[in-house]
Amino acid sequence: MKFQENILQYFSYEKFREWILSNKKRSAILFSFLILFLIIFFSNKGLLQRIKLESEKTKLNKLIDQSILEQKKLEDYSRHLENEPAVIESVARVKYGMVKPGEQVYRISKD
Repeated sequence: MKFQENILQYFSYEKFREWILSNKKRSAILFSFLILFLIIFFSNKGLLQRIKLESEKTKLNKLIDQSILEQKKLEDYSRHLENEPAVIESVARVKYGMVKPGEQVYRISKD
């Protein structure tokens, strides 16, 4: 218990303030370090801003990779539409409801 009281007395605010203000050079150096710390962490080019930008960069790179994969899939599908008649026929039948001459279409309605 006495040990804790001694530590609290040793590290009390009043002693710290007295230690800082007792030497002008020491207080100027401490103040400079405080300003430097604030600039490094909280300025526009500071550490926190850098971490935020790195996170955003990672998200954007993932989005770019997804877009590249989607573009490749669409290019493959486009090549299939240009070169394979079966794919063209399938799209015409499903999407546009087209039929070959002589075929009959039966529609089932939900009543």
